[in-house]
This record gives sequence, structure tokens and C-alpha cells, in this order.
Amino acid sequence: MTIGSNIKKLRTSQGLTQDQLAERLFVTRQTVSNWERGASQPDLEQLEAIAAALGVEVTTILYGRKAQYRPGGQQIGLAFGMLLLVLGLCAVCWKLGPWCERQLKLYGGLIYYFLHYYVVTLTAVLGGITVVLLAGLRWPLLLEPREKWICRAVGLLLLSCLLLGPISLPWMSYVDPYAQGWEGNLTVFLYWCYERGVTGLHAILTGALLCLGCKKAKLEGKEEVS
Repeated sequence: MTIGSNIKKLRTSQGLTQDQLAERLFVTRQTVSNWERGASQPDLEQLEAIAAALGVEVTTILYGRKAQYRPGGQQIGLAFGMLLLVLGLCAVCWKLGPWCERQLKLYGGLIYYFLHYYVVTLTAVLGGITVVLLAGLRWPLLLEPREKWICRAVGLLLLSCLLLGPISLPWMSYVDPYAQGWEGNLTVFLYWCYERGVTGLHAILTGALLCLGCKKAKLEGKEEVS
């Protein structure tokens, strides 16, 4: 955009006519018209006067207003839809735990581990995505294409580690009996840290990175292309 078009846009946004702006600047209406048409350019002193009259910085006259970030309706709906989904899955996990423990006594650790592990992990991954989507309602969270590819690659690597989690089933099956009777055991402590804490943070980070790697934002209503 040119200086003239910036002056015109700022003037009209404030409901001023060329005559009114000319009165503030102590110039003729024709001078303002020439600026806006690009027939002439204001000097530095005039630029400062125009900026003061319109209540903006000189850089705004030179380069226009900065692009404003605003989330779209679809983005808002997706963020709150994901939030409701995660809250629903949290309720499922809360009810699923006791049920899986009953199955553990009847059929051993397979049902408990596979079902409980994957449902809780999926909830945590979606939780990470939801955190990024909700933060995106306030900040654009724009990344360069190279940074997006890094987020995608690291996110997929972490996701593959989560999907391969059940390979540790034999170790967990060995440790679980101790968890029932000896809570002071260091091995049991590490087991609970892995199952409840590290895996949860791992899953949340995975979801956040995947979401950042695929996220789009809108600047002045124009969608940024990945």
C-alpha cells in the first residue's frame, strides 16, 4: 500500500472528510487529495503532522496498520468442540479405571493394560491438541514452514513411541504384583511415574506438536497457508 492509500484509509476509518483533515493540517483540500491520489508526497514534517492529526504513529502512515489476528468462527467451534470431547473422555477414563481393574482380576493384565493405556493416552494427546487450539484463540501461534515440519516430525516420532508402549507389557506385568503389596519399592515408584506421569506428559506434548505443525491462522481475515 502507498502512503496516499494509507492516509485515505485512516481518514475514512475515522469518518473524516478531506476538508476536515485539511483543516487539522492547515493545508488545502486539494493538497490532501493530491496525497491520497499519489500526485504528491508529504515531507517528513507533514507526515508527523498527519500522524498527530489521525492519532497514529508515522510508521502507520508509511506502511499501514499491522495485520490484526482474529480467530475465525470455525476455529472457535473446533477449539471448544475439542474441549468438550476431552472432558467427555476424561469422564470415560474415570469410569474405565475401576472397570479395568475388575477385568484385571478376572482375565489378567492384557485387557487392563491395552484398553486403559490407549484410552488414557488418546485423551492426553487430544488434550495437548486442545491446549494449542485454545491458546490459538488468543495468539496466532504462527510458525515458519521449516519449524512446522520439525514439529510434525518430532510429533510423529513421539506418537510412534506411544503406539509402541505395549511392548513394555512383560516388564509391567512383572512389576504389577509388587505394586499391589509394596508401595515403597523404588521399581514400583518408577513404574507409577512412567505409567501415570511421564506417559501423560509425553502424550500431551505429542498432541501439541502435531497441532502446531498443522495449525493455520488468520491475519486480517486472510487464511495463512501452511
